[in-house]
Amino acid sequence: MAGPIRLDDGIISLATASASLEKRSVPKQIEYWAEIGRRIEQHVDRKGILALIQGLAEVDVRPINSEPVDIDDVFGQLNADRTSGKLSEAVTQASFVYEASEAHPGFLDRIGKDGQRTTGYFQNGDFVAGLDKTDIASAQE
Repeated sequence: MAGPIRLDDGIISLATASASLEKRSVPKQIEYWAEIGRRIEQHVDRKGILALIQGLAEVDVRPINSEPVDIDDVFGQLNADRTSGKLSEAVTQASFVYEASEAHPGFLDRIGKDGQRTTGYFQNGDFVAGLDKTDIASAQE
């Protein structure tokens, strides 16, 4: 939810200078900094963050090396599982099936083995029952 906030004049001055260099608006510059902080906070504990703020530590960014996936291997395994029956067995053993909700566009219906339908949406990989997606925007900011 967007709304006015009060910021220190020093932050505004720094944001104005950085925004000018990066060809951003001041609000976009502050949003950019907030996103960087949010992402770093996920990987650094409070002690580390305090050390960064005090200038007693620095950030070392290292790329994550992952092996590329061979699409032929993926589809080959999928076809092998389909032929052997493993695929249909795995799908039918799932506790729930999900489909687009006809009654509530933009939402999903989770259907249990007993046929019970629950309308909701996925947030961070988890199904959330209900029709209120207002938490999604704040969780992604």
